[in-house]
Amino acid sequence: MYDFEATPDRFILVGSSMGFAPTAVTTKVMTLEQLRNYKPHDLGDDSVWEQSEERPGAFILVLGRDGVPRRDRVFLDLRYRRLVRIEADSGNRFIAAGSALGERGWVVDFRLGGQK
Repeated sequence: MYDFEATPDRFILVGSSMGFAPTAVTTKVMTLEQLRNYKPHDLGDDSVWEQSEERPGAFILVLGRDGVPRRDRVFLDLRYRRLVRIEADSGNRFIAAGSALGERGWVVDFRLGGQK
């Protein structure tokens, strides 16, 4: 969790999450000859992100004043999105801002409605 906003009836938390989802059931064992001839993936190619076993994402979590979760939203993304700031705009409208792949920013604008 990076930031939160408190209202009279709830807390809104924002941050990032990291999960692990293996791409294979077993680990491939390579011979010495295969290791000598190994060619790594091109780090500039977008397919590198798809082969990763890490599953990063950003989240918004709404808690009641009693600490019970009311709503949540997870933005799964291979670009390492995270939300680092949240501000109440007006009434039940909030704006959360974060980053993706280091220098790239993104913003989420959302309303909570009347649920408590």
